[in-house]
Amino acid sequence: RAAHAGGRGPEGPPRRGRAEERSRKVGDRQRDIVERLVSEAEQDPLRDDVKEAKHALAVARQSAMPKDELAAMESRLAAIEAKYEPRFVVEERLEELMRRAELHYPDVAGRGSGELRNASMMAELRGLLREADAVMEDGESEVVDRVYEFVATSDAAEQIRREAEQGIREALSRRMCCEADLDALQQAVAHGRSCGADCLHAERELERLRETLVRREAAEAELHEAAKGSGAKGRKRLEVAIQDAKTAGVAAGVVHVAQARLQELVEHDRQCSLIAGNIRRALPTLDRQPWRFQHILDKARKLHPQTAELSKLTQIGEESLQRTLSEQSQRHEATHGLSAALQQIRAARAR
Repeated sequence: RAAHAGGRGPEGPPRRGRAEERSRKVGDRQRDIVERLVSEAEQDPLRDDVKEAKHALAVARQSAMPKDELAAMESRLAAIEAKYEPRFVVEERLEELMRRAELHYPDVAGRGSGELRNASMMAELRGLLREADAVMEDGESEVVDRVYEFVATSDAAEQIRREAEQGIREALSRRMCCEADLDALQQAVAHGRSCGADCLHAERELERLRETLVRREAAEAELHEAAKGSGAKGRKRLEVAIQDAKTAGVAAGVVHVAQARLQELVEHDRQCSLIAGNIRRALPTLDRQPWRFQHILDKARKLHPQTAELSKLTQIGEESLQRTLSEQSQRHEATHGLSAALQQIRAARAR
C-alpha cells in the first residue's frame, strides 16, 4: 500500500500519462486560441483585439504550450504593437477626450453622437485627428471614424447655429415698424431656439418690441379718434394724443396729418375768439350801427361749431338786434304817424 500511495504501484504510470495528455490538450487549445487572436490582430489590427491577444498569451504562459511556439506568437504580437502603437495611443486619447466630453457636457449623448459646443475640446479633437491621419498609413479605425463623424456633426450643428444667429441679427436690423417685421423676428428666434443658438437678447428685444408695437397701435388709434373732435375739449384731447403718438413712435406722416387738424382747430378757435370780441365791442353801438352788427353776426353763423363764448354772445347779439330793430321800427311808425298828423293839422289851418 505504501508503494501504491507513492505513485510507484502498477497504476502510477497510466495516471501520469492521462495528466500529461490533458495538459497537452489544454496547451493545444490555448495555442489555437492565441494563434487565432494573433492572426485576427495581424489582419485587422484593432486595439481591443491586440489586448485580447496579449491576455491570451499571458494565460498561455501558464499552460503546457511549447516555448518556441509561445516565443513566436509573442514576436508576432510585438511586431503588431511596434507598428500600430502610435495609432493605438491616439485612439486611446480620442476615447478619453470623448469620455470627458460626455462627463462635462450631457448633450454629447454617447460616444460619437450628439454634438460638442466646447471650442477648446473641439480644437483638441481636431488636433488628435490630425495625429491619427499622420500615423495611420493604411487600414481603418472605428474610433477615428466615429470621432470624425462626431466632429462633422458638431461642425454642421455649429454652422446651423451661426446661420440662425445671423438670421436673428438680420431680423433685428429691420425697422420694426409693422407686424410683419416682428413676425420675421419671432420666426428667426424660434428657429434659433430649435437649433440651440443664443436667443436670450433677441427674445427680450422681441418682447419689448411687441409691447412697443401695442402702445404704438393704441396711440395711433387714439390719434385718429381725437382728430375727429372739435371745440376746446377736442383740441385738448388732440394735443395729448399727438404728444403720446410722438412718444410711441407713430409714423411721421400720421402725426403730420393730426398736427394739421390741430392747426385747423386752433385757427377755428382763434376765429371764434375774434368774432366774439367783435360782437362784444359792437354791442354798445348797436343802436347807431345795426347793419354793422348784423354783418358781424352773419360771420359768426358761418363758424361751426362755435365756442361756448361765441355761442353765448351770438345769442345775446341776436336778441339785442331783434329788440333794437323792433324799437327802431316802432319809432319809425310813430314818427310817420306824427308826421301825418302834423300835415293834417297844417292842412286844416290853411282852410
